[in-house]
Amino acid sequence: MSLLTLPVRVAVAYTQATIGVAQLFAPGGPIRVVYRLADLTDEDRPLGQALARGGAVDRLLSEGGVLVQLTDFSGPLGKLVEPGGPIDRAMAAGGPMERIIAEEGLLDQLMAPGGAIDQLIQLAEVLAGLVPLLDSLDEPTRRLSDAATSLGAAIRPLTATVEALSDLTPRMPGLPNVLRRD
Repeated sequence: MSLLTLPVRVAVAYTQATIGVAQLFAPGGPIRVVYRLADLTDEDRPLGQALARGGAVDRLLSEGGVLVQLTDFSGPLGKLVEPGGPIDRAMAAGGPMERIIAEEGLLDQLMAPGGAIDQLIQLAEVLAGLVPLLDSLDEPTRRLSDAATSLGAAIRPLTATVEALSDLTPRMPGLPNVLRRD
């Protein structure tokens, strides 16, 4: 019986293998993900440059690097969390954090009706209301700009004519002294 079903089993196995291979190369499949990752980490791409030997990640994590200095307990992080440090002082009884979250403290004042948060929300609504007004001014402003450009182009020849006439006035006899330039 198994000999009789062998061709069917081989065909089913072949079909399953083909489907499996197709899934490997499907748009979201693992092979495509690997190729995409390889593309992102290529040496001419920013991520590849950051991950390269001697790149930004190496410099951050190297002995004496920025990340090591920040997380070293003798560095800034250590000073923040040391006993009696800024975090301890902020969290101490009667400290700034307690005053912020206390009843009628800073947080309550900010969130109270008519408080700073409400005022900021009202200001945001006013500013949002100004957007359509500013948008409506765009077309008239463009028209004024076009008109000013046209007016400037029309005035240039007139200016040249007036300058030419002003050069002639000193040479005209009988013109009142008011019009002459001396």
